[in-house]
Amino acid sequence: MADHDSVLVITGGDLPGLIAIATESIRADRASRPASSVQVWIPGFRDPTLIMRRRAVRAQAEIFNSSFVEPQDTGLLLGTPDGPSISLMLIAGARVALQRGCDRLVWPVHAGSHQRDLDRLARGADRALLVSRLISLDSPEVGIEALEVQTPFLDMDDGDIADLALDLAVPVGACWWFDQSQDEDANSRATPDADQERTRWSAVLTERGWTPSDAHAHS
Repeated sequence: MADHDSVLVITGGDLPGLIAIATESIRADRASRPASSVQVWIPGFRDPTLIMRRRAVRAQAEIFNSSFVEPQDTGLLLGTPDGPSISLMLIAGARVALQRGCDRLVWPVHAGSHQRDLDRLARGADRALLVSRLISLDSPEVGIEALEVQTPFLDMDDGDIADLALDLAVPVGACWWFDQSQDEDANSRATPDADQERTRWSAVLTERGWTPSDAHAHS
């Protein structure tokens, strides 16, 4: 059986995804693995913010010298990012992971601004476990013993994510919602969504001592 040390990170260009890339990059460095062993994939949801998100994900991958998986590698365009599409997204991500020789798939889903909803957490854990088991039925055919879908931030709320972002000194300015000045070609309907996300995250980060001057800092 081949020895695989690559990981695929699912991200939409947001803060949890950025932290996941940073965390996996640190892990790769400590294991003396190349930075390119961390691969980054953005799902192709039908979302007006997709252009902005794709640009952000590519930039985040470049910051950490990770491998950006071109969207056409997925072969699947999903619906809106909720409900059944989440399960389909994980299956699509698992497919990409196997194609790219990865034995881990990191899904940086988190509790968000919601209170910790036990049913919601359980669904997230169940999705990860069931997709892991389903895809692992076929993974030996491509030389991978098993694929594990990991959810390292599942029980974290926005405050926990902000704390982790500051601890790791990730460049918050690389998130898709931070600066739209270069996105005049993007769908204008994305603007309210970006404004909402920027307000949400800026508030929780500022409460913890973050300032906009830290936006592009990277340790």
